[in-house]
Amino acid sequence: MKQLFLTLCPMLATAFLLSSCLDNDTDEVALYDDTAITSFSLTGANLVKHTVGSGGRDSIYTISGATTVSAIKFHIDQVNRRIYNTEKLPMNVDVSKMLCSIGTRNNGVPFIEPLEPGDITYVSTTDSLDFSERRVVRVYSSNGAAYSADTIYVYRHTEDGDAFVWTRMADCPQLAGAEALRAAAIGGRTVALVAKGGQTLVMEAPQETGGSWGDPLATLGGGAWRNATVRNDSLFVLDGTALKASANGQHFSTIAGAAELRRLTGCSSRELYGQGADGQLLVSADGGRTWQPDSMAYEDREDSLRLAIQLPTRDVTCLGRPSSYMAQSDYVVMAGNRDVTQEDFKSDRNARTWRKIVDYANGRPQGRWICTNEYDESKWPLPAMEDLQLFAYDGALMAIGGKGTGACAVEAYSRIYESRDGGITWKKAAQVALPGGMGARPTAMGVTVDADNYIWLFCGGTGEVWRGRLNRLGWNE
Repeated sequence: MKQLFLTLCPMLATAFLLSSCLDNDTDEVALYDDTAITSFSLTGANLVKHTVGSGGRDSIYTISGATTVSAIKFHIDQVNRRIYNTEKLPMNVDVSKMLCSIGTRNNGVPFIEPLEPGDITYVSTTDSLDFSERRVVRVYSSNGAAYSADTIYVYRHTEDGDAFVWTRMADCPQLAGAEALRAAAIGGRTVALVAKGGQTLVMEAPQETGGSWGDPLATLGGGAWRNATVRNDSLFVLDGTALKASANGQHFSTIAGAAELRRLTGCSSRELYGQGADGQLLVSADGGRTWQPDSMAYEDREDSLRLAIQLPTRDVTCLGRPSSYMAQSDYVVMAGNRDVTQEDFKSDRNARTWRKIVDYANGRPQGRWICTNEYDESKWPLPAMEDLQLFAYDGALMAIGGKGTGACAVEAYSRIYESRDGGITWKKAAQVALPGGMGARPTAMGVTVDADNYIWLFCGGTGEVWRGRLNRLGWNE
């Protein structure tokens, strides 16, 4: 208490001196006998970073994390005298040396109790404090007659939010002899569409690592696996010339005959996309009941013919997601390969990528497709890979595929690519890599993302099934 009095006395003395020096025409300084903490915020901390040097050694360094910690809001529970952050700090924040700012009512003076027996100390905005444990802060009234005490809890994550963790799930015997694969998450289920023996088997994946695979949920035609897409709460499948839909991957109902549709490529939130016999783009705005030619952006017939050459006809995949720039709109990306058996396309190294923006507001014109790599000028293109598949994860578009086609020589299913600019440039995914414990290279692969932000990989040939997630996408805050 000695240090408390040594600190309080000069403060109170200053207040009385100010009061006595004021003349009768000046407001007097008022001292109060009540106070409380009215605000608490972190203003500074260090972030611990790891890096690998040129010699391959791991080293640690620190940088300022003032911006990171100042964005964290603290809740003040006046009833239970608790102050805490509802959003946890990142794991790499050094909580043992932090700066803070405390606001008080009626000019109260904050002091913090020590971690070990000893005197309390004045809380300064320039002196760091250790918040690795809960701390008790006393706020003394300006007249020194009373104080209030609150316990401050600074919560920090115990795992690296940007670490991606894979878990091997139960192997699927049917995948061992799979000729091709696709995957989908629908109705609380994660399913693999397995092409085998001229049929497409819809298999439900067990959600537990020790689970077991049962019989197929459904059996569809041999080409159904490559013509499947999930729109909202329905799995749409082109089974021969019949367009079917299912809410659970088990019971399918026929929506309509679609003789003009040769390929179901993907969807946005309100539209389905496909291609006709000649590769012409088709769109359905009524859930697949009717199909219309989809538009490309061109000025005249010459433009139209030139762009038509850029349309992919093989390994076509399409993905739509809400636009981050406009309400009531989707940003849709289509990717695929041209027929490299044709002389004009044998030298293709890159997939053809297209995009369109669909604005659903009343009176807006229909969106048109634009080729994003007509002249192959990108330094980071999407390689021309067989069995190309797109999926969305952590705000990015991602792609995976089999071996390279045409003049592309990439190894099958060797890496995951990501695009953070709407499909224009593609680089190796920074945080999502294929499982390090995978066995032999898969002969086919299916990928999907479930409602809990898990990426699922189904591996043909080996029968392996993997599930992984960025840690922070599983935090419930």
